[in-house]
Amino acid sequence: MFITKRKWSDLVALFKKIALHIWQGFISIKSLKRPWTFIFYSIAIWFLYALSVYTGFLMLEESAGYGFAEAITVLCAGSLGMIATPGGVGAYAFLVQKTMSLYHLNAGVGLALGWLLWILQVIVILIVGGISLLALPFYNKNRSK
Repeated sequence: MFITKRKWSDLVALFKKIALHIWQGFISIKSLKRPWTFIFYSIAIWFLYALSVYTGFLMLEESAGYGFAEAITVLCAGSLGMIATPGGVGAYAFLVQKTMSLYHLNAGVGLALGWLLWILQVIVILIVGGISLLALPFYNKNRSK
């Protein structure tokens, strides 16, 4: 704010605008054909992401003692890393490391955990996305009849 000569009111206006857009997103759910299906799938996706972080904890001996609550915390922080940089490269691992340091995990292990979780997510997205891309013509062919 000092560098760009912005006022506090500019920042408040920005947050109000963001909050309005988030609210409009929530309101738009009721205009969907199947809003409850959308809500169920959204919750299921986030639950599975949290489960993948928890499973990642089990992959390292040093983090095996952490639970689902810690996994949700890491998921929230890691999500900010995914927003901060394209695909979360670097930022995801850094934020996982900093979040796990709050739970007294060694910084090196926390960074390794962050990179491990990020790499595994990317691999899964590439594999499942590739399979989906290859299957799409067959799915659409059967659906058009």
